[in-house]
Parts: sequence; structure tokens; C-alpha cells
Amino acid sequence: MVRRIEPILSLLIILGIALCGWNAEPLHPAANSGLAFAEPQRMNPFEPPPPKVRNMGKDQSEMVLIPAGEFLMGMDRSDPAEGPAHKVYLDTYWIDRYEVTNGQYMKFMEETRHAPPACWGSPKLNEPDQPVVGVSWEEAASYARWAGKRLPTEAEWEKAARGGGRRGETQVYPWGNRWDEKKANTGEAVLGRTTGVRALPEGASPFGVLNMAGNAAEWVADWYAPDYYTRSPKENPKGPEQGTWKVVRGGGWWCKSEHCQVTDRRKELPTTRTSSIGFRCAMDGN
Repeated sequence: MVRRIEPILSLLIILGIALCGWNAEPLHPAANSGLAFAEPQRMNPFEPPPPKVRNMGKDQSEMVLIPAGEFLMGMDRSDPAEGPAHKVYLDTYWIDRYEVTNGQYMKFMEETRHAPPACWGSPKLNEPDQPVVGVSWEEAASYARWAGKRLPTEAEWEKAARGGGRRGETQVYPWGNRWDEKKANTGEAVLGRTTGVRALPEGASPFGVLNMAGNAAEWVADWYAPDYYTRSPKENPKGPEQGTWKVVRGGGWWCKSEHCQVTDRRKELPTTRTSSIGFRCAMDGN
């Protein structure tokens, strides 16, 4: 039976060659032509494209490009300082993908002879890849200037944490609307310390920025006013021109989940140096 089939198969192969020709185009022309394959199309048009990341500044930290556009800032809820929810337009800017680390801050201290942070000697908080904490607002701003950067505005911080467009309109946490204690280092995790800044990548924001909930709360550039959202400009808001308190965002390793929402904002004196407050930097877009 097998011997009868073999001649038939041979005949079919010969016919196929005759019909298609020896010089038929390969299935993927790019394989032989040197052309690159086309990038696959994203199935969900509302999902953001892969983030544009570049090592920038004197500290050469990874920074993510946040594109220009509108996003929904704030939330209508019981805390009046977080509302009303309102649309804000921001120009393009860069923001650190990770919180500034102890290792980076050490280089800053070595070059500027700056005093160490308040928590520098704590074994739970002083590993090189942990976020630097125990810094005042001015110390954070000084580091940013040294690195050729600046502190992000409150609006820039929230957009980087929340995302823009359709997803950002209801985003409560950097990863979505449901709390997940496995995606953030907060009081629910009961670690009692900060983690390395590259830990918990599954908790990244839609723009790929890490630890925007928990780990270290973060200084931003703005002065604090509880009613600022009722009078802030619609484009590139920078906070009140003066004040007594500075804004802190993101919640720390000891905070509960309700204080780690993307809209949560609190005030601290700019001289405050605690084990739960660090920072990240920003730069104007190109």
C-alpha cells in the first residue's frame, strides 16, 4: 500500500513545483531582503503603547516620557481637598521610572558634601537600591537641581501614576480600580520597611512608572492649599505661589490602602524628615 502512495506523492510534488515555480517568493520576504518585520498592532486601542524610556540627568536614572494631553485629575469624594475632579492639560515631560535610591543620593552627598538623611543609619532603610527617605523638601529639591532636573508638579505626579485618556478617567490605583496588596508595599503588606525601587513591577502605572502607591511617599514641587482644585488653571498647574505646607503624594510603606490612591494628597512642612517620605525627579519634555 505504501509503495502505491509514494508515486502519487512524487507526482503531486512535481506538479506543485511546476505551478509555483522554483523562484516563488518566500513566505516572509523580509527574511531574505534585509527588511524589518512590521511591529504587531496593539489589539486594544485604549492600552497605552510601550513607554519611551531614556537614561537622563547627572544621575543617569531611567526616565519615562509622558506625552502631552489631558487627563482627569482629582476625585469627587468625601475629602474636599481631592476634588472636584477636573480635566487638566499637561505638556510633554519626563519623570523618573523609579524613586531616587540611597545609592544615587550617596553620589550626590559625595559631590556636594551634603548632610546625610535622617534615616541614613537605619538597617531597614539604607540598602543602596532602597528609596532614599528621611529627606526634607529642600534636600529633595537640591538633589533634583544637582541632577539637572526638578521635582514634578502635583499634576505631573498624578498623571504619571494614573494614566491619561480612557483608562485614567476612573483609575483609583496605578494598576487599576481594585486594591491588590501584592502590587504595593503598604501597611497591609506588614514588611515594616521599604523595598528596592525595582520591586513589584506588576504594580506599575499605565505609563510603566513604579511604586506610585506605597514604598516611599514622595515630595512634589507644589505648595499645598486644600481648595486649590477649585481655582487651578486648566493647563500645566503648578500649585499656589506660596504657602506653609508642601504636598506629599503616593503614601508610604506604613500607609493603608486608602492613602495610596492616585488622588490622595497630604500636606507636610517642607522641613519634615520622616522614614516614609522620599521623592523622584522630572524634566521638561523635548
